[in-house]
Amino acid sequence: MYAVCYQRPWPELENKMQIMFKVGMGNLPKIPETLSSEGQAFLGHCLQFNPDDRWTASQLKGDLFVSVSSICIVYSWSTYRTFCSADILEDST
Repeated sequence: MYAVCYQRPWPELENKMQIMFKVGMGNLPKIPETLSSEGQAFLGHCLQFNPDDRWTASQLKGDLFVSVSSICIVYSWSTYRTFCSADILEDST
């Protein structure tokens, strides 16, 4: 979550123990709306309180967001661009 919005979940809380308590009680942080729909879905699969509902690493590895992100990172490194757009995906396929 920090990598997406550059702040910890529940930034209004004073310390990490309060965050751990919220997570332990089954609360989930809000997924940033600025994230792409693929990114929101990916975090939704990760942020499941019930372990049976949470995706495994193998499932996450095959998710569209991981594939799209990898393409964008390679494209970004080669052209010094930092944001992903639809034309990047079309050029790389």
